[in-house]
Amino acid sequence: MQKYRILGKKGEGTFSEVLKVQDIQDGTYFACKKMKQRYESIDQVNNLREIQAMRRLNPHGNVVDLKDIIFDKKSGTLALICELMDMNLYEMIRGRRHYISESKVKNYMYRAPECLLTDGYYTYKMDMWSVGCVFFEVLSDSDILV
Repeated sequence: MQKYRILGKKGEGTFSEVLKVQDIQDGTYFACKKMKQRYESIDQVNNLREIQAMRRLNPHGNVVDLKDIIFDKKSGTLALICELMDMNLYEMIRGRRHYISESKVKNYMYRAPECLLTDGYYTYKMDMWSVGCVFFEVLSDSDILV
C-alpha cells in the first residue's frame, strides 16, 4: 500500500471493506477493496474467482476496472485497487428523483463478475435469486425515484 494514500472508508461488507485511496505519484483516486480473509500465497490469490473474472472481463463498460493487486505475503493481506465509482447501487437507488425506466432496471440485473466465469459451482438458481433481490429493491419502495 506504499503506492497509495488512504483517504477514508467507503463501506464494509462481510468479506471486505472498501477504502478511498489516492495514487501518491499522480494523485488519481481509486477504490481499494481490502479483503478480511488472509491468504497464504500469490497462487492462492490468483486462483480467486473474483480476480480471474475481473481480469478476463477487463475492460468492459459494465464491470469495474481492476487496476492493481496488492498482496503482502508476510501478513497474508490482499487488496484490490479498482476504479472509483461515484456511488454504489444502493446509494443510486435511494438518491433518485424520478421513477426508473424498465430498460434501466434490466441493465442493473448484471450478476457478480466472479459468477460470470465459473468452474461449474454456480447454477442459474443463484442468478434467479440475485435478480429477484435486485428487482425487489429497485421496484418495491414507493419512494424509489431516479
